Amino acid sequence: MPVWLRIVLPAGAAIAILLLVILLQSATSRAESAERDLRVKTAEADQQKKRADQLEQAALQRLADQAAVDAMGKDYDDAIDAAANGAPDASAVALGCERLRRAGASSDTFKRVCGGH
Repeated sequence: MPVWLRIVLPAGAAIAILLLVILLQSATSRAESAERDLRVKTAEADQQKKRADQLEQAALQRLADQAAVDAMGKDYDDAIDAAANGAPDASAVALGCERLRRAGASSDTFKRVCGGH
């Protein structure tokens, strides 16, 4: 075997091994980066799903609340329609005055109507 071949073969083998190590490190780095990206994307998707679920629950709650408010409004309308015509009795006036007093009413009409209650 010639001398130059004894020098070139080990040097070539060392260069080949060095290239393989560099390629392996590069592939490992890309794999780790891809795993990190996947974890981030998965976390973002989970957060978006939770947010969508929360928004859906809030929308359902608003619908339920609106149905309850509509039912109360209908009940109040029915109660007003069923009420006797004429002036309210003393207990209704006293109850109304107490509600207005708690709400902080202070108009002249309030004082005139509710002054004694």
